[in-house]
Amino acid sequence: MTRLPLLRTALVSLLLFGLLAAAAAQPPLFYAVISDTQKGDNDPFDDFRWAVEQVNELQPQFVLFPGDLTNDGSINQYEHWMAVRQDLRVPLYACPGNHEGPPGPGEYDARFVRFLGHPNYYTQRLGGWVLVAVDGVYFRDDKLQHEGHMSVEQLQWLRGKLATLPPGQPLLVMCHFPLLPSSNQVDNAADLLTCFDGHYLAYTLTGHWHRNAHARDEQGRLHLVTSSLSFSFAAPPEGIGYRLLSTVGQDLYTAWVGRTVEEPLSLVGETAGAGPLTVPAPAGAAALALRMEYQGGPLRVRLVGERGTEWAGVFPAARERSQALVPLRGRWAERLGKESRLRLSVEPLEAVRVSRLALYTSPLAWEHYRLPSPPSAR
Repeated sequence: MTRLPLLRTALVSLLLFGLLAAAAAQPPLFYAVISDTQKGDNDPFDDFRWAVEQVNELQPQFVLFPGDLTNDGSINQYEHWMAVRQDLRVPLYACPGNHEGPPGPGEYDARFVRFLGHPNYYTQRLGGWVLVAVDGVYFRDDKLQHEGHMSVEQLQWLRGKLATLPPGQPLLVMCHFPLLPSSNQVDNAADLLTCFDGHYLAYTLTGHWHRNAHARDEQGRLHLVTSSLSFSFAAPPEGIGYRLLSTVGQDLYTAWVGRTVEEPLSLVGETAGAGPLTVPAPAGAAALALRMEYQGGPLRVRLVGERGTEWAGVFPAARERSQALVPLRGRWAERLGKESRLRLSVEPLEAVRVSRLALYTSPLAWEHYRLPSPPSAR
């Protein structure tokens, strides 16, 4: 064999090894985050209903709700909130906020459990990830505190739960109070985060601030704060709304859906199964988003235009049926917007079953973050 074929074989093997290594990351998730709907007695929670109707159209895997469902935890407010919640057609997982607390330390947690149907702190498996939902609501001398605190009992529970999980298990934490390094919103946040030493905590999701924010800690973990669906302290045009969030391997994509947005994702074309899918290219440089529902993998997805513009990405393996949404922003939106037709296709690297393949345009300002590597990859 000559040197050229040998070199070509080596390059192909190296490329395939790189693709499979990238695809060995945590499975994808696509979900919504709704927070701080807090309203008073007899309020119809119309803004919450708007979000529920949009989520029902989008059909993500689930909704996370980091607290302050109500304004002061009254049964009346819970009942009105639940009247909207019951119309949601995907699972919802919540944790308590300080506005669930005013009934008093002996009642707030029982009331939360009664209406939500799960404990005020718990773990939940979500498509290959484990959600750790914690309760930071804190009473001192029977008086509700505005900031958070983790009880000794809850920290002991958390250490016990983590001891049963492998170090590489992808984890995300949901808490009402922000866990950004400089926020001091949970007075013993360091004790909480230290519990995850030696485990793969990729990011945290919180609310409370009524504005969006993010930061990283010294370990490179991402901390995201989601703004409110009741009122906002942020400068315009953020306003009230909810968050869409997608993780694909170590890539996290997220966008704020403001209250004025009528259609966060506009369908260009879809096919049941692996496709391929050929569609007219959207006019201009509209942001595109790929969406897949699949199980198995890993697999490579290619989006090719008639003029030769091509985007390709590797999607990680998913033991359970999962969803992946990847926004194509910036130069990709500009390049693909110059094409007349686009062809979307799937190339399995291992056995995979694709149930849906779709292409959208999106008016949202998608942000991109890299998640830290699992402990075994560092």
